[in-house]
Amino acid sequence: MTIAEMVPECKFVCDIGTDHAYLPIYLLENNICQKAVVVEVKEGPLKAAYNNISKKNLQDCVEAILGDGIKALEKSLYLKEGKDDYTIIIAGMGGNLIIKILSEGLDFAKEAKTIILQPMSKLEVVYEWLAKHGFDIIDESLVKDGNKFYNVLAVKWSGIEKPCKPIDLYVGKKLVEKRDPLLGEYINWKISVLNKIIIGLKKSIDCNGQKINEKEDTLNKLISIKNEMVDILKLLSK
Repeated sequence: MTIAEMVPECKFVCDIGTDHAYLPIYLLENNICQKAVVVEVKEGPLKAAYNNISKKNLQDCVEAILGDGIKALEKSLYLKEGKDDYTIIIAGMGGNLIIKILSEGLDFAKEAKTIILQPMSKLEVVYEWLAKHGFDIIDESLVKDGNKFYNVLAVKWSGIEKPCKPIDLYVGKKLVEKRDPLLGEYINWKISVLNKIIIGLKKSIDCNGQKINEKEDTLNKLISIKNEMVDILKLLSK
């Protein structure tokens, strides 16, 4: 639902790695998009997705493509109709895989009205790649499921590379700007993770019996980031 709420009204939604196609089905049924393109890299999951689409009698407004990532949209007949009004969704994948998909389908990514991303890991790597390749984060929200937090990002290509501070790779600017309801809890969780890494690095340096410059630099960087997170918490409490 968080992903769906970030999708703007558009002609086409392109769901990369659609799985059961629940998301495009919801978007179609609620008139958020007019048509959907669903992409799966394996035939089995694609058939399962199409079966769910057929059960909802939506097969006439869904194009199912067997292919790998955004570059598979080259096969889409829908996008040839209206290449200027589509949203791409890449959700439930690792950060490195998301970057690979964006890199290999960069032309489609640049032309998209919006791209919705939900990395399962390596979030900091995704933040950095987006900044270096001219993608603006226009919105971000947090979701908590059990003890895990998930970030949902809405991005759009502007072509302008932006500088990235270390703290920006750990806590998204948009989350702070909008004071996401889960932000305080999220930062406290991030601090607890950093504390474990910092303790491990300190032990590693002590065990070697000598100071290692590279490890010391990393340690100081992480301590600085942690302190900035504490400052954000203080800001939120005001």
